[in-house]
Amino acid sequence: GVRKPMWRCAQTRGVLLVHAGTAEAQPSSASAQALGALANLATETSNRRQMWTDPATRMVLLGGAGAAQPACVREPALRALANLSAEASNRPSMGLPPLEPSD
Repeated sequence: GVRKPMWRCAQTRGVLLVHAGTAEAQPSSASAQALGALANLATETSNRRQMWTDPATRMVLLGGAGAAQPACVREPALRALANLSAEASNRPSMGLPPLEPSD
């Protein structure tokens, strides 16, 4: 129940993005943990569109998912992107096909 208010808190979001953003220059446990927290916040349905359309968040996640990143950084970034791809409105700008209608 805290994922929605955590994402909406500018201070919390800022701290996570700063630490996650250091992954490209110097991967660390702090950057991996911040990316993991972002991945967890992306499980909240109401956060998904806002997270993907936020340029800073998008840049941090795409940078963390780079092939050159160590697994401890890349895995949570990819998990966050996978969570965000569950939002149908995000998929076109992610280069993904539409979701199949559920039966």
